[in-house]
Amino acid sequence: MFGTTLAIVSMMKPGSWIDEFARLVSTMGTAIPNFLLAMLLLAVFSLSLGWLPATGFISLFDDPIGFVRSVLLPSIALGAVGMAQITRHMRSALIEVFESDYIRTAFSKGLSVRQTIFHHGIRNAILPVVTTVGILYGNLMGATVVVETIFSIPGIGQLAVDSIMQRDFAMLQGVVLVMVVIIIVINFTTDIIYSLLDPRIKYE
Repeated sequence: MFGTTLAIVSMMKPGSWIDEFARLVSTMGTAIPNFLLAMLLLAVFSLSLGWLPATGFISLFDDPIGFVRSVLLPSIALGAVGMAQITRHMRSALIEVFESDYIRTAFSKGLSVRQTIFHHGIRNAILPVVTTVGILYGNLMGATVVVETIFSIPGIGQLAVDSIMQRDFAMLQGVVLVMVVIIIVINFTTDIIYSLLDPRIKYE
């Protein structure tokens, strides 16, 4: 959501500081892998500044504020790469859409950039972003294993690592099966969203 919003705002104000910021975020976020970003966040905000806990997990029901503090850095480490890729793809898709004839027609009718983006641009530009989101969820499952290990968070990724270390292959097979099912469901949902956004797309 943040990546899409950033791309839209940057298109509404081309050449501004927020447009340059969107380009910087999309470039750096794509270049920095999840595990490196996780270690950088851990070194800066936990070890150096001491603002957030380095490891561990606090349940939402036990301490809501502690829960937010414990998941903030892992969430940023997992979501930054996806946000950067969504920003880049959404911005590129909007630029391509804005070169279409119907967009020039909308401008000739007196519509502003904001009206053109929200009424005509987003619906057509969002299609490649939906594909990107579906792929990102598959990559996110693999990144979860590394990030949860770095921050010592008890999740499906940490369970996979523990199963490998303990040679519990039955548990490892179960974890992999769950991940595969999640990815299949996400891909299926992506296809449904595709057909809803563009009625011209029909599946046999």
